[in-house]
Amino acid sequence: MKNETSDKKYEILSDGSIVSHCSFIPVKVFRIRALKSFGNVKKGDLGGFVEGYHNLSQDGNCWIYDGSICCNNAKVSDNAKLKGFSTMIDDSVLTDNAVVDKHSILTHSSIVRNNANVKNHSLITFNAIVEGDCIIKKCQISSNGVIGGLVELNNVNVCDMKIVN
Repeated sequence: MKNETSDKKYEILSDGSIVSHCSFIPVKVFRIRALKSFGNVKKGDLGGFVEGYHNLSQDGNCWIYDGSICCNNAKVSDNAKLKGFSTMIDDSVLTDNAVVDKHSILTHSSIVRNNANVKNHSLITFNAIVEGDCIIKKCQISSNGVIGGLVELNNVNVCDMKIVN
């Protein structure tokens, strides 16, 4: 599955595939490798796993780091980072300068954007939005919940409500 265009920032390695069970249906995902240096990624660095080129933008400094998985129609773009064995599935979006880290999960059409930082086994699901400069640790944000602004949450569940500062 090599990408033949030389201006691309990464390629998908056909020999580095695994079967991911991050959704109800097993999905074959492939390791990525940087074709050039950008941000804190160096040419030749191995990244995490994607199902296809639709999961990680070729633009900006976005990256999926080793151990993390992005599959189905999930997408990482702009300067966003998926790292720390985190997972994105379904139609979830990680964009702008946002970071999802430390075994967190983004799923079911949820969005993490702006400068948001989601970490420490957090679950963002069912159309939830995390945005602004917020920090989310050990939280579950679900069912259209919106977290934004300069909010820091630790070990809480937010369902169908807005917390914006």
